[in-house]
Amino acid sequence: MKFNKMVKGAGIAVLSTGILAACSGEEAAGGLTETDLEGYVNEDDVGTWFEEQGYIAEEDVGAWFEEQGYLSEDDVNLWAEEQGLLDGAVTTETEEVVEGEEAEEIDYGVIDPVELETTYLTPLGWTAVEFNDYVVAEYDMAVADFSDFAELEETVGTVEEIQAAEGEEEATAEEVDFGAIDEAELETTYLTPLGWTAVEFNDYVVAEYDMAIADFSDFAELEETVGTVEEIEAAE
Repeated sequence: MKFNKMVKGAGIAVLSTGILAACSGEEAAGGLTETDLEGYVNEDDVGTWFEEQGYIAEEDVGAWFEEQGYLSEDDVNLWAEEQGLLDGAVTTETEEVVEGEEAEEIDYGVIDPVELETTYLTPLGWTAVEFNDYVVAEYDMAVADFSDFAELEETVGTVEEIQAAEGEEEATAEEVDFGAIDEAELETTYLTPLGWTAVEFNDYVVAEYDMAIADFSDFAELEETVGTVEEIEAAE
């Protein structure tokens, strides 16, 4: 019964609220006055008084409260929930926190979350979700797909390499003029196979042919000029 939990859990605090406040200087059952009640300083003393008055059963105590017009069982339970003393009052808040944590959770597989945090997340200022999204986008692998931390490090590189690559991608969007060249076609034909950024490719054609990407009239002219990926790799 909730009321019983309330009496046992809150002890003298609840009884003081229910009995002392209600007495208001008047005598309570069995001739007990407010002054007498103030002498019961702990739960055991109050329990002793209940037994002396014959209120020994849980149901009797609840009935006595209601008979005296002090507090009903529902009132006590409501007060307890508002104070967070009953499960119902804390379940919702706890569930919200857990749900929030789950929303930010990823599958680490065999990867140690602490090692990942220390090696990558903190230096990069990323969450585990952001790091997972990065490796999926760049390597088509989630964190949980790596067999161990060594494989993860070997694949994604150091923090400095990640930051450099991210910086180059930002620079690509800002600095390279593609002119008539389709960026997606350039990415598929040259950048991805070579592992280059658009900035690196542009620097290459400028150095080798004294022409920037934007100087080519179309993609066919660019291909005819720079050759295939194999030819570029052989020349490099």
